[in-house]
Parts: sequence; structure tokens; C-alpha cells
Amino acid sequence: MRLVFGLLPFLALQASCAKRSDDAASAHLSEASERLSDEAAGDGSADREAIEPRLRRLHDGNVRHVILFVADTLRADRTPPFHRRHVFSPAIERFASASLAFERAYATSGWTKPSVASLLTGLEVHRHGARTHQHRLGEEHILLMETLKEAGFYTAGVITNGYISEAYGFQRGWDRTLHAKETLRRRGEDVAEDVARILRERPKDRPLFLYIHTTDPHAPYEPGEEDLARYDRRRYRGPVHFGGDKLFLERIRRGEIWLNARDRQRLIALYDAEVSYHDRQFGAIHQVLAKEGIVEDALFIFTSDHGEELFDHGSVSHGGRRLYEELVRVPMLVHHPAHRGALRRERVSLLDVVPTIYHELGFEPDPQLNGRPLTERIPPSRTMLFETYGIRGILEGDLKFTIETGIEEGRIALYNLAKDPRERHNLAASEPDEAARLMARLQALREGIVQAANVADSELDEATLEQLRELGYIE
Repeated sequence: MRLVFGLLPFLALQASCAKRSDDAASAHLSEASERLSDEAAGDGSADREAIEPRLRRLHDGNVRHVILFVADTLRADRTPPFHRRHVFSPAIERFASASLAFERAYATSGWTKPSVASLLTGLEVHRHGARTHQHRLGEEHILLMETLKEAGFYTAGVITNGYISEAYGFQRGWDRTLHAKETLRRRGEDVAEDVARILRERPKDRPLFLYIHTTDPHAPYEPGEEDLARYDRRRYRGPVHFGGDKLFLERIRRGEIWLNARDRQRLIALYDAEVSYHDRQFGAIHQVLAKEGIVEDALFIFTSDHGEELFDHGSVSHGGRRLYEELVRVPMLVHHPAHRGALRRERVSLLDVVPTIYHELGFEPDPQLNGRPLTERIPPSRTMLFETYGIRGILEGDLKFTIETGIEEGRIALYNLAKDPRERHNLAASEPDEAARLMARLQALREGIVQAANVADSELDEATLEQLRELGYIE
């Protein structure tokens, strides 16, 4: 087995909160809280002590249900309301118009596993340690699903990425999952049907936490002709055909396949067509959630785990020793029944998601986590840290600094995003004092946060391996 890319970054944020709106759900939560408190007092385990404070309710909460939707590999500039207008996404555009839409949202990484581990734990990548292909998320790191299940939620997931699986430590805290590696159903229309199935079969007397992870914008880009025609109607005879080749993008990255300008245009059209296909499936999923009465009493967060390179810096795909904006900027839409739609300019992170959920459910904040509730006031320009296998970075003010690691003399880069948002002009040589300051700042912030506990390598079953091959992650 050969891994086809290097791995990714870190940063963190979190707090705590919970909710129920009817007597049955409130009783369920109260019983779960008392049971957990008794267990923590009885066995003194670190995990129980860590969960218990999150179940201490400050108020009854503002919503009953929670929907967390992750559109894998979806670029921020392809997502309304900040998208390129040629990209057809009417369903998400309607959703965004009624949501808090954050223009400057960041992932902690440029690929799935470390980014989603941060999303679901509120921990920096170097704290949870799941930064490489082999590493498994340790059981000492409590997942959002575990906390909510202990609080009485019915926790369900529809998942189409092999990294978010038992093999890598994510199969904890679920009442039920429908996973593509078992169902072999990974397209958006399959996800919509599986969501409808979970909604039909769930216990109606319990609040719902539903995690939806789609992979339609992820390679291989194989949209239908109708969606592709929106972006490229011209006859095409070039080499850009995935044709079942799961490693097609990797072969382009390696230089094995050369593309001219027309070929590159075709590849981008295929990606955009997948975005439009995915939008239609998002609309179907939203419709079934609304029909079941979930949306009207739910915190509904739509985001992505990372972006995608589309020749912005001469390459494609994601992962590797790269932390450019097209990889770490993500959409962030927060729909809340008590909030009107609004455009928000603050700099936020995936690691604000768990604190937002706990805050809206009425739990007290966890002092070990650094996130801020997205439904509250947030400082406009916070420092962001990024890390992946082989590269680390920091964004402070308008300056973004990265340094490659694992080699004797790491290459560094410094960009002023206010003047150079596309990161074309490396200022590291012309502004060495700023580069040195940010390098020291990056190191100080990393050392100021507890390092990861021991991480173990994963032992993968054949179904997981096959799904990772399907997404082009391994050979």
C-alpha cells in the first residue's frame, strides 16, 4: 500500500453547551447527566471526568436537534454567498441567505483525517495526533458524538469517507451509522436516501444529532452530462477523463500527465459540475429534514473539511506539503431558528463548531478548549495555526507564514493576504524580521499547547482500504 500524499495542519477551539425542548427529552438528559456523574465519581476515569463538565447545564438550551453537514473537498469560493457567480448552487444559496455566513473560515488542515478529528474533538492537530495516514485517533480524545450520546441524544451518521471510520478511531459515540465502506453507497443521491431512512427509523422521543459527510466534490470528478454542460459545452478529446482511474489527479501532480490550457479548463469544469450535482443533493437532504420538522428546531451547520487545488499554484488535489488558502479556507454556514441570515467577517475555524453546538445546547464551556461560539460575538481577526505532515503555518493579522519541517533547512514562505490574497509573492527574503518573528510566534504557540498523547497506527480492513482507493488516497 502506498500513500499518495503527505499530510496536514492544526489549530483548535471549543466550549460546551446542551438543549431539550419537551419533557421527555429533558428527562432523558437529566437521567443521562445523573448517570454519568455517578459513573465518574465511582471509577474516577479520566474520560468520564473530561465528559462530565460538558453535561453541566447552564440553561435549557436554544435548539433541540443538531445537524452537522461536511461537504468534503468543497472550496469556499464555490459556496454561496461568497462563491464565483458562475457556479450554480441554488439550494445552498437559499440556505446561506437564512444563515450566519462566515467569509473567513478556516480548516485546521488540508486533508480529511486531521481536519475532521479537530472538528469533532475541538483539539489542535498536534494535540489529537491524528496527522498521518497511519495514525489512529486515541480513545482518550472525546468525540462530539460521545458527549451528546451521554446527554441523551440519538447520534447518527451518514458517512462516505473511509478516514471517518472505526479503523481510524471515529466509530465511537454513535447509535447508528450508514457508512459507504459497508453500504457501497457514496453518491449524494445515496446519502439523501440514507438520511431519509435514518429519519424514518430513529426514536422520535429523543433529540437528534445527525452527522452527514458527503464526497461528491472529491475526486474522481465524474458528473453527469447535464451538470457538466453548465460549465463546458465544447467537444473535448483531451486526456482529462477519470475513467475509473482513482489516482488520476495524483498522476497530474507527479507530472505523469501533462495538461494544456484547454485540459485545465476541462478539469475545473468537471469539479464545478460536481459542486452543482452536490448542491442538488443538499437540497433534497434539506427538504427531507424540513419535512420531518427537524430544521425548525435545529442548529444546522454546513462546512467542509478542506478545499481543493485547481491549478491556483500549479497543482491539483489536496494534501501534501501545502497550506495555501484554496486548501485551508472552507465554507461556514450556521443556520439557527433564532438568528436571521447575516454576513459575518470575523476570522473563524472549524474548531469553533463544537463550542457552538455545546453553547446552543446549554452546556458550560470547557476551559481546556479555545473555540468560540459562532452565534456569539467573536474577535474580528484571531490568530490561526495550521499544521500538516511536513509543513506548519500561522496566520496573524494579514500575514501568513509557513515553514516546511522534517528536512535540514526548511523552506519558508511569508504572504500578506491583504495585499496578496492569492499568495503569489513570497516576502520571506524581503522581510526577514517579520518571518523570524512569526516563526518564533508559531513555535511559542505550539509549545504553549499540550502535545498529543501517544498515537497508534491503524490496522485497516479491506473495506476501508477499498474506500480509500476509491477516493484516490492510496494505491
